[in-house]
Amino acid sequence: MYEDDKPWPFTCPSCGQHFQKQVGWLKAHDLVRCPTCKLRYEYSREKLSLQIAQAREGVFNPLRYIHRAKDTTEFPEGLE
Repeated sequence: MYEDDKPWPFTCPSCGQHFQKQVGWLKAHDLVRCPTCKLRYEYSREKLSLQIAQAREGVFNPLRYIHRAKDTTEFPEGLE
């Protein structure tokens, strides 16, 4: 679970759009771009690594965080 080829969910802080990026790609970069509004924002790779480790242990659920952000009917396919 949450290996380098698996998706990691994001919510754009500007428009609220939900999208995914592969874990391996996220480990190699520190900027992500929203596919809807094109906002580029920086994230902490250290924090992401900690969240991935916690998700693998079952302590952190990235979808729980994203579920609070918007109604689940607005999720891209595969995130529900």
